[in-house]
Amino acid sequence: MHQKLFSLSLNGQGHHPGAWRLPGAMPERAVAPDFTRDLARQADAAGFDLLIVEYPPRPTATPAPNRQEAVHFEALSVAASLAGVTETIGLVAPVSAVYNEPFNIARQFTAFDHLSKGRSGWLLVPGLDEADRPNFNRLDGTDSAFHDARSAEFADVVLELFDSWEDAALVLDKQESIFAHPGKVHVIDHQGPHFSINTSMNAPRPPQGHPVVVMAPRTRADETTAVTRADVVLLSGGREEISARGAALKQVAAAGGRDHLKVFANLATTLAETDEQAQALARQLDGLGSPISGVEHFVGTAKGLAIYLETFDCDGFNLMPSVLPDGLAPLAALPRKPTTNTTLRDRLGLPRPAGRRS
Repeated sequence: MHQKLFSLSLNGQGHHPGAWRLPGAMPERAVAPDFTRDLARQADAAGFDLLIVEYPPRPTATPAPNRQEAVHFEALSVAASLAGVTETIGLVAPVSAVYNEPFNIARQFTAFDHLSKGRSGWLLVPGLDEADRPNFNRLDGTDSAFHDARSAEFADVVLELFDSWEDAALVLDKQESIFAHPGKVHVIDHQGPHFSINTSMNAPRPPQGHPVVVMAPRTRADETTAVTRADVVLLSGGREEISARGAALKQVAAAGGRDHLKVFANLATTLAETDEQAQALARQLDGLGSPISGVEHFVGTAKGLAIYLETFDCDGFNLMPSVLPDGLAPLAALPRKPTTNTTLRDRLGLPRPAGRRS
């Protein structure tokens, strides 16, 4: 098959809601850092291009107690903790544009990109999950239009803050006692409807210029933000829908001078050594929790999956194993592009953004 890019998404002990109830599932994995680290190491060794530490992004509200999402660690902290135990895989963390402030997020991702040596990615989560209103009193009285506009401006401010330092700003001139070149560190003066910023970052520009920006657009407003700001989009639906929607988004992005947008198809997988065993596992899981919905779901063998992937028209796949860790090993057989790249942008074939003030 034509080699594609591959993302692995984590979600507890698997993406199927019943996965945590399987006989082999272990309760302690819900809070065990070694479990997530082992999955990250395996994905890195298998040649995955990026790892999304939490997908789909979860609301901050506590779900029903019969769901494994009741344990919900802050995703950026989890992603950063994996930088020291992996070598080449990109590490992507979902962070909301609704519940946070741009300076804090720009600062955290700047640190993350330096700590990971240019392997960080930001899954930009726009819009409001209604379940979260009780957790943030400033959301009282707001509507979706407010949050769509705030999310777009939030992304703009974060990206502008990444560029407040020019690439050559850090000089460390001992003789002249110049740590950072004063003419190459710029104050961002942003006055908008939702944010007022008059500052610069307190750290050098990220190695990638900007961490890779990922979005999973669900609404028209999300798509507008994605085509103007995202590097990668994650799309759900059938093959034809993903192909048509992805082509449309790429066309709009290219018309705006952004012809590098990558389209990944979300795909849940239930794999076993035979089709019959995979189907039996899927039936067992459906008896323990609600069936997987909202994304294409492949049930079969790893060989069958490789053939199935050939029928998609996209740049890559965001794979969502129904069971973890067992569902990860079969995915290692999928063909990968050899990698010698040093940053996630290089690995995905994305340009490094030029500084706005360089």
